[in-house]
Amino acid sequence: MIMTDDAAAGGPVPLIKPRDGIDDDLVEIGQRYWHLDGFDSETGRPIWSETASKIDCSRWGQGSGRAYIVAAAAVRAVLPGHACPQCGEELVLASRSALGKIIQGEQPDNCADCDASLQEKIARALDPTRLRRARENHDRQAGRQRERWRRQDWDAQRAGIVAEAYAVSWLVNQPIPAASVRVELIALALLSYAPSPAPLGPIREWVDPLHPDASSQHNCVAEVLNADLIRFHPSSQVDSFVWEPATFDDALAVAGEGGEMPVPTLTGSYFPLKATYFTQFGHSLETAAAAVRGHLAARLDPATMSLSRQQALVEMAVELLAEEAIRYFEYLLDQHKLPGVQEDHRDKLVEAAYAAARVRPLSELYNLAWRAARDAAAAAQRHPEAARANMTAHGVNRFESNAQRALDPAFDIKPYSSVAGLELAAMTRTLFLRILHLDVFATGVPDIEANLPNPIAGAPQREGPMGASPESEFGQLSCTECGFPVQQQDAWLWVEVREALDYVEAMRAASESGDLIQALIDLSPARWRVSHTECSSDSGAVCEARMPATYREFLSWTAIILDEREKWIHGSDFADLLAEVAGATGRFGVAGQS
Repeated sequence: MIMTDDAAAGGPVPLIKPRDGIDDDLVEIGQRYWHLDGFDSETGRPIWSETASKIDCSRWGQGSGRAYIVAAAAVRAVLPGHACPQCGEELVLASRSALGKIIQGEQPDNCADCDASLQEKIARALDPTRLRRARENHDRQAGRQRERWRRQDWDAQRAGIVAEAYAVSWLVNQPIPAASVRVELIALALLSYAPSPAPLGPIREWVDPLHPDASSQHNCVAEVLNADLIRFHPSSQVDSFVWEPATFDDALAVAGEGGEMPVPTLTGSYFPLKATYFTQFGHSLETAAAAVRGHLAARLDPATMSLSRQQALVEMAVELLAEEAIRYFEYLLDQHKLPGVQEDHRDKLVEAAYAAARVRPLSELYNLAWRAARDAAAAAQRHPEAARANMTAHGVNRFESNAQRALDPAFDIKPYSSVAGLELAAMTRTLFLRILHLDVFATGVPDIEANLPNPIAGAPQREGPMGASPESEFGQLSCTECGFPVQQQDAWLWVEVREALDYVEAMRAASESGDLIQALIDLSPARWRVSHTECSSDSGAVCEARMPATYREFLSWTAIILDEREKWIHGSDFADLLAEVAGATGRFGVAGQS
C-alpha cells in the first residue's frame, strides 16, 4: 500500500493498493492516474501530476477520457477515515471526480467496489478476449506509427542528399553553352513562360503546356538539362528523382522488421516534369534567368543564324503548327465525348498534320481539325450502336483527306481564330511572338521562309553559289540520284535528317539490347547526297546547302554543321563524306572518273 505523494499535505490523500493478479504495466497506469502533486492553496482542489486524457490506455481498449476504468481495474484508491455509505467498508474512490466532491463536502452514494456500472466496465476491460484484441490493435497502431517515423526519416535523408547533390552554385564568368535551335527554343520558352523562373517549375503544374504535344514535354525538358542550360534546384521534391531502393516500401523490405534501413542513393534518372530547375549564369536566380533569356533571344534571332539553323527554325515552325492542330483536334474529340486517337492511327494523323502545316497557317489547320471532329461527332449520332473508337478513327480519316486537299492552293479553307479555353503552348508563343514577331494564326511556313533574312556571312547563302570564288575546285561531279553530271553552281549537298535520327535510335536500342555488332553489320547511316536541284528531296526533313565552291568554303560549312551539335549528325555518313572530299573520291570524284 502506498500513498500517492507524502508531500501532498492540505487535503485527503488516497492510498493506492494494487489489485491481486493484475499485470505490473496495468498497475502503473493506476498509479499514474492517482498520482498527486498537491492541493491548490486557495481552493483545496487536487493538483494531478498529469491529466487523465494524456494517459494512453489504448492497449487496454480504452480511449481518451476512460483512464479511470483502467485505473479502477488495476488498483484500489482507498481514502483513509472515510467509509462507503452503501457497503460500510473503507471508501474506494471510483475516479478523481469522487475525490473532488469529498473535498467540497459532498458525500458519495457508493464506492468503486459497490458501483455496479463501474464493475461492469472493469469486467469488460479485463475480459481476456477483448483485452487480446485491444492489445493486437494497439500493437498494429504502434507499428504504423513506427513506420511513419521511419518514413519521415527516409524522406529527410533523401531531401538531404538532394540538397547536397544539387546545391546552388553560380557560373558568373562562364560562357553560356550554345545548343541546337530546338533546345534553345525550348529553353527560352521555359524561362519566358514559367510562372516563376526563379526557380523554374515544376512544369507539370503549368496551366498551359510547354509543347503542344504533352507526351513530348519530358524529352523537351531533358534536352535542355542535357545541354547544361538549366540545372536541378535543391528545392526539387525528392520524388522527382529515381532512387535505389526505389521506394520506402522497397527499403523497408530490405531492412526487415526492426532492421537498419539502407542508405538511399540517386540513380541518375529523374522525372523531368516533377523537378524544379534554375540556371547558373548569374549572381542570383533572377539575374541568371534574365541573362540566359537575353543570350537565347540573340542566338535565335534569324538574322544571326547560319542557313542550317534557319532551316531548323523553319522545321520547328512546322512541328509546332502541326502539333497545335493535332492538340485542337483531340480537344474537340473530348468536347464531343469521343475517345482519344488510338496509337495505330496516330502516325496517319501526324503525317497529315505535318504535311498540311508546311503550306497552311494555324487558322486554317484549326478549320481542318474542326471539320474532322464535327464529322466524327455526326457519325456517332448516326450510328449510336457503333463503338465510339470507330468514330474517332473516322475523324482521323476525315482529317487526313482534308489535309491532302489542303496541299492544293486552290482549296479554299475558312480561317479560324484562337479557341477560348485552349491557349497556345509556350514554345509556339515563343517562336512566333518573341522570335519571328509574326501572327501565330495567320502566318504559314511559306510566309516565314519568304521573310527570313540572308544567313550570316560565311554561311551558305539561300540563293546562288556559296562564296565569291568564280570557279569550283571540285570540278564536275556526278548526281548521286540520277547519275548525270552536275556543275558545282547547280549542285546541292543534302541528307535526310529523319533517316539519320532513325539510325541513331536504332543503334541506341541495339546497344541496350546487346545487339550492337549485328546492328553495325545490318544497318547503314543516312547518306549525304550531291544532286541537281530537281533531284533533291522534297520531304522537308532534310539538312541541305548549296555546294561549296572551294575547299576553304567547304571547311567553313563543316564548322557550321559541327557547331550545331545536332545528335542526328552521328546518324549520317558525314565522316565518310569528309574523307571523300579530302581524297577527291566517291561523291567528290570527277564525273566519269570516280
